[in-house]
Amino acid sequence: YEAMDRQDTHITKVLASIQEHDMSLVPPPAITRKTKYGFPLVRRLEQEATPMEPPPLTTSKPKKSLFARQFESHTLDYFGVELMQGGLGTPPPIPKDEVNPISVARVGGAQGEEDGTATDFASDASHTWNTFLRFTGGVVSGEGLVGSSGLTSEAARREVSKMDEENARWLSQFSEQEILEQQEKIKKTLGSSTLAFLQARRKKASGGGAKGMRTDIRTGEEESVRQTDAAMECDGARDDAMETKMEDVKVENRIEEKAKMNEGTVAPKGWLHMDVVEKEKLEWTCEVPAVDSSAFQKSPKEVRFSLEGLVIPRGVNIPIHLGLHHHGDEPEAAGYTLAELVHLTRSAVLQQRLLALQTLCRIIQRATLNEYGDMVEPPVVHTLLEAGVPLLLRYSLDEQNEAVIGASVDCLHAILVSPFEEQLLDDYCSCYRGSHLPALRPLGSVWGGRKQEKDQDEEEEEETDAMTVQRDLVEGLVKVKLLPRLRYILEVCRPNHHVVSAILEVLIRICRHSLQAASEVFNCPRLMNVVFEEFLPVTWEGSNEVGTTAYGKPHPLAMRLVRTLASAGRHLTSNLISRHKLMDIILRCVLLHPTDMGLPSHQAYTLGEEGLRTWGVALGYGLGTNAFDDTYATFIKQLQSMASSRLRHVGAPELRRAAAMVVVMECAVDIAGCTPDMMRVEGSNASIPPPSIVWSHASGLLTPALHCLSAWLADMVDGGMELEKILCVSRLLHLVATHFVKLSEKVSGCSVEMLQLAEDIISGPLAKLISSPLFASVLQGLRSSSVLANASHWVKRDPPSLPSHTYLLVAPNIAIYGQPCAQSSDQLWRVESVGVAIIDIFHGYLRLCFALVQLHKGLLDKATAVLDSRLFQDYLEAVVLSPTSTCARVCFVVNELQLLYLVVKVFMLRLEVHRDAMDQQLIQLYHNVAFKVLSLCPQGMEYLISDLITGVLWHPYMFCELSSGSGSVVEGYIGGLSLRDPPTSVSKDVTCPPSSSDILSEAFERLCVVPQMYLKKFQEICCEKQAVERSKHQLLCHPLLVNSVMTPPISSAVLPPQWILLPITMEYDQSLQLNADRNPGAQPDRVAMVTTTLQTLFLLERLRPIAVRELPLEVKLARLMCVFLIDGELFLEKDVHNALSVLLRQYCCTSEMQERLDFSSPIPGLVSFYDLYSSLVAQFAAVSYGDPLFSSYLLLPLQQRFNPLLRRCLWDEHPTVLRVLSLPLQQSPVPVESFLYPVETDPVQLELYMAAIASGSVRFVCAVCVCVCICVVLVFSISTAGLSGAQS
Repeated sequence: YEAMDRQDTHITKVLASIQEHDMSLVPPPAITRKTKYGFPLVRRLEQEATPMEPPPLTTSKPKKSLFARQFESHTLDYFGVELMQGGLGTPPPIPKDEVNPISVARVGGAQGEEDGTATDFASDASHTWNTFLRFTGGVVSGEGLVGSSGLTSEAARREVSKMDEENARWLSQFSEQEILEQQEKIKKTLGSSTLAFLQARRKKASGGGAKGMRTDIRTGEEESVRQTDAAMECDGARDDAMETKMEDVKVENRIEEKAKMNEGTVAPKGWLHMDVVEKEKLEWTCEVPAVDSSAFQKSPKEVRFSLEGLVIPRGVNIPIHLGLHHHGDEPEAAGYTLAELVHLTRSAVLQQRLLALQTLCRIIQRATLNEYGDMVEPPVVHTLLEAGVPLLLRYSLDEQNEAVIGASVDCLHAILVSPFEEQLLDDYCSCYRGSHLPALRPLGSVWGGRKQEKDQDEEEEEETDAMTVQRDLVEGLVKVKLLPRLRYILEVCRPNHHVVSAILEVLIRICRHSLQAASEVFNCPRLMNVVFEEFLPVTWEGSNEVGTTAYGKPHPLAMRLVRTLASAGRHLTSNLISRHKLMDIILRCVLLHPTDMGLPSHQAYTLGEEGLRTWGVALGYGLGTNAFDDTYATFIKQLQSMASSRLRHVGAPELRRAAAMVVVMECAVDIAGCTPDMMRVEGSNASIPPPSIVWSHASGLLTPALHCLSAWLADMVDGGMELEKILCVSRLLHLVATHFVKLSEKVSGCSVEMLQLAEDIISGPLAKLISSPLFASVLQGLRSSSVLANASHWVKRDPPSLPSHTYLLVAPNIAIYGQPCAQSSDQLWRVESVGVAIIDIFHGYLRLCFALVQLHKGLLDKATAVLDSRLFQDYLEAVVLSPTSTCARVCFVVNELQLLYLVVKVFMLRLEVHRDAMDQQLIQLYHNVAFKVLSLCPQGMEYLISDLITGVLWHPYMFCELSSGSGSVVEGYIGGLSLRDPPTSVSKDVTCPPSSSDILSEAFERLCVVPQMYLKKFQEICCEKQAVERSKHQLLCHPLLVNSVMTPPISSAVLPPQWILLPITMEYDQSLQLNADRNPGAQPDRVAMVTTTLQTLFLLERLRPIAVRELPLEVKLARLMCVFLIDGELFLEKDVHNALSVLLRQYCCTSEMQERLDFSSPIPGLVSFYDLYSSLVAQFAAVSYGDPLFSSYLLLPLQQRFNPLLRRCLWDEHPTVLRVLSLPLQQSPVPVESFLYPVETDPVQLELYMAAIASGSVRFVCAVCVCVCICVVLVFSISTAGLSGAQS
């Protein structure tokens, strides 16, 4: 082994022999002298007297670099280094007796080769030492070994002596011939170029050639020391002079020098790459310009943000030392623009990428909370999405640095997830049907449908990732493989708790996009395995302390992710239960008390709450029933424990967990209430196996639920209004109400005990609740909590590719640099959550009252007394008068629409009993509420629309102005006369002008056929044939027939705004599609349908104008014009003609309505009004026979304030129509002045008027046309003559 160690030449052997020198006594490096400027002064190379030409290769003086020449001509102080004794400025004096020679065999060999003799090594050592002493300035040693740097004086002497002895020993072993052979061998090894370099270097060092080398060593040492002392004295004098000179330099001289440089001063020839001055690279050395706020007002620039995401106003002087200034396009402006931050996200410097991602994250979070308001336009999120920032974040996730990955995840989380919305949805889950949320798919986006269409069209280009992201952000992120990358980060990188939570929330947001997105998450390889193994384990090590890692123990967000997946569909829920043993995990999280779970308190309670909600979703499909049967006794004990505890002494986490437990019980009651009809598979004779939950389970839950409700209502009456208490009490109200609703569906009659129980509930806790100050606060808070009544207080700022469930408040928290925020997001969330809870508790109370009244009609007056409250009626009036278009896309509006629908149904029960004693204004109010609900119902509420159409809207009792004394009409409506065809009139006698009262009477007589007509048209426009049935199963909670609790996206209402004219619109569209000749004469069914539609419209215009108030006047008139185009003779029918006549008078009766008319506005369903009018003119020429009513509709768009193209269409393109027009001046639909003013100035139209008069096309039978032609021409002639006279 010893022989192997001696012969071992491995690198580890060499490294093991290295010893560290003693550096304890080495003087510290010099520190740059402090100045009053931020950076050391930048030096410019001084110009020399004569241009420096590169020396020839044969010269004895080699070319020096620019830095070397400047280094030789200046002292260290010139470069900002202090002169200090023993430091890096001037080396300490070295005693002459301590100077030892140093032999360099390589250099000596090279020189010896040149003069043909053996090398004198002592002379080499002397020359090397002299060279070192001459060229070293205490900083750099140009040649040889540093004599004293890093070593003490004694150590240096010993080291040099050791090296000298070693060299002498080796050289003594060689003869002169062997030395020459070694030189030849070294020459062959080095190469010609290296050898020439060493020879030239040796000549420079020797100074006098071989003769100088043979000088005595001691003489060379003395001479070198003398030269070194002289050089040090000269350098010291020059350093003192330079230091004095630098102290006298002023800031003005430096600015003048930089200005002179920027003027284009060119360096002398011979300086490499110094002949061009690059001004843009020198701008950063100048002073920061002053802020000019007036320049920004003239030309606004991009908004700048601080590192905290606050807006920095222009004109604010911010100190430079805060680090907000940088060398950008505006160096005087502090902060960063969005473009600069996006650019820094791809920087090569890790710290810049990290800082940019963190700043972007803060900016997006503030923008999501609307903290910028209207200060930033366009909105921040819109701008970033259009710039493709999500793709940049996706690329950043591929980096290996954990900090960058975490910042990228946070930034992506800020874009996709809104904390304000998540907190609201968390509270909304405790409301009635809170798990039934609409999908967040963008409008017009169908997952996978777009790509299939493009595959069929080969010429169309394939959609890129950037295009997909701009159209649908979630779909684009899934397309660029975001899910596998997130799985890799969770599985391999194993980040900290914060990043894990952000990733889980991102996955939750992706699942809420649609069923397809949830399926992508579920089917992503190993993703769900990682979630269940790491974040939803069945067993885990207990620890009540909050740790930094989220692995190995249940995570509440992981359970929420599972709940969101289950909400997407029955199939996914079944797979979660069968593949991943979901029910075992839920039971472990639910049955254990939070204090026994070995988790932090807040995490344990939240986990149990999410587990119960997930179980409720599974029960909503009829799954997980066996587990409820096994744990039924536990739920009974929990209810009994809740009833015995005082509500005021229960904490908020316990109340939220109790509310989630009541949700599970309510879902179990829904399953127990399923009838045999609800267990049949649609489209087949097969039936679903009966669930293990039976009605006895529901009956057993009723008694403890009532005890708990009574006890907690008493506490609520005495206590205050808190969010968790309201939610918990409302869940109990819904549980009891669901029990009685299912009971009424299962049994045809009720026992005496059940009737007595209903009376006890109404006269007991509910009566006490109504008379309490708490319920008065609820009624007073309805209006302020309503989404519909406060539609103007909300603003929708979602980008089209990323919709959300909620609106943002108009009043933002202003995020300006240096100013405090007015209100935190937590306070806003709390206020809105309380508003949602107030709506829900009133809904639960009304559901329970309605269910009890269905069983016991004698309780109607007691149960519905709340409808007479003035506060409640004020709330309804605010809802009726609110605009419809601004509140159609809020998910919370669904719960309020169900409340209003129930209010209308309860009022109908009262109206049937107390019709004669009911106030007409109150009837009108509830009738308008019914129309409001109809116009707002989104997809998923088709059943409510059909029920309102058939049972409420056209009920004769609702038209109280006409229903008195019309018993036959009411009996016909109730008796089912709607199945009979209405009486039709085919008489064409239109000489008698109709009266409004006659039309109203006829319309009231036709109310029996109106529901069926509109219901048929509504079913035709539904997107799917089974939409009404599917909506019925969801709204009435039939668990075994529900396939998904995720409702369709809320884009707009199911019915179009002009739904009242829907039969005429559909008939007109059908006439355009058929494109065939009609049979002579109008068909009776078409006449009846058009007549009924027109009369119903007139009925609403006169009696319920609020119901059609938001429909623009031009839309109504345009659809009435379509009646003339449906059939050539349809308008000649007496009933149709009369209805058109009264409607024309209704819309043109006042000047206010005439001013609202604007045919230039877009009309839904029509590409262009000009095309419609052109068809109308052509139809008039063909079939009108000069009908005055047709002429009136034809003349309406010819008013002077409308588009001149419409007038040109009649006078230029269809001049023959002028011979047919025969409308007296007295029958003009609008005043004649409307056709004359403003004065016509179009020369083309004036020529048409003159040509019509000259050719005789205008007949005096049509007084309107004659008056227009003559008056317009005369006014133009007079104005022209007056102008000519003034000029003359």
